[in-house]
Amino acid sequence: MEGLRRTTRISRGLRVVMRVMVAIIPLGCIFAEAENSCSPYRFAASVVDPSVTEDFHEFPRDPSNWRNWSTTPYGAWYDLGVIRHVVRSRWGPRFITFPAPAGVFEKTADWQRKRLFAAAGMLLGRYRYAHHHMQVWNVPNDPRWVAARMTPGEGIDCSDFTTWMYDYGLGVRLSSSVVQQAETLAAPVGGYPQHVATQRIGDMAHGFPRDYNQLAATLQPGDLLFIRRSNRRDAPIAHVVVWLGNYASDSTGRDPHLVLDSHGSEVLDSEGHQIPSGPAIRPFREKSWYFRCYDHALRLLPLTKL
Repeated sequence: MEGLRRTTRISRGLRVVMRVMVAIIPLGCIFAEAENSCSPYRFAASVVDPSVTEDFHEFPRDPSNWRNWSTTPYGAWYDLGVIRHVVRSRWGPRFITFPAPAGVFEKTADWQRKRLFAAAGMLLGRYRYAHHHMQVWNVPNDPRWVAARMTPGEGIDCSDFTTWMYDYGLGVRLSSSVVQQAETLAAPVGGYPQHVATQRIGDMAHGFPRDYNQLAATLQPGDLLFIRRSNRRDAPIAHVVVWLGNYASDSTGRDPHLVLDSHGSEVLDSEGHQIPSGPAIRPFREKSWYFRCYDHALRLLPLTKL
């Protein structure tokens, strides 16, 4: 029995490594495993720049090192008592703060954006939406874990996806709480004593008009857009997406504005196909919940020391 458990753990580890390694950045169309379909939404060819992601194969970002990506030792990930009473989060173990890339503050905004989107590309079409801090946390489909209100399987939610992008890509640590992330004034940077500043833009509470074209013209690639649960002013912030701008496009030409997020499977792409649950490129349409309930955006790029 112990040999079977060991074999299962090894098999799970190999699956995680392979899923991450084949996804350093999707080339051309992005395949969605759930439906074996090709998304009409594509990163710009310029995003694929191996010189920007050379250290993605080095410690600690090396995908084979994924068991050490958490502040919780891997041996405790599947100890329900530890998760409930030490980690104290139904979302499970949290990521470490990755060290910032060498010379990151001297890099151009374009370089920083390519890193950000390369980190996102590692997850697209490969994990579903789930209330997890870490996409590689594979919750047992066991009655005890389900009773503790933990989502079985792998996956990641919206604010943890944006946390992953900025942390793994640039070493910038954001809160994994979407409400707290929306109010970020400054964020720590792995390996640096300084924090980076955020700029609040397009704020509906401070007079920015709900004008689709004006908002699109205001936003820049990498901006975090925060969405309320409903269009009531007192509705809580419930979702976050990342603006892609000219770093992605729709091959059909129907959706001019695209975002990155982790979401359920309710959204249809420009060809009328259901976009599978989880991290994906999705359309930002004028009649969508994203725009109708948009509240404000935060800009972190180019990274600026406080």
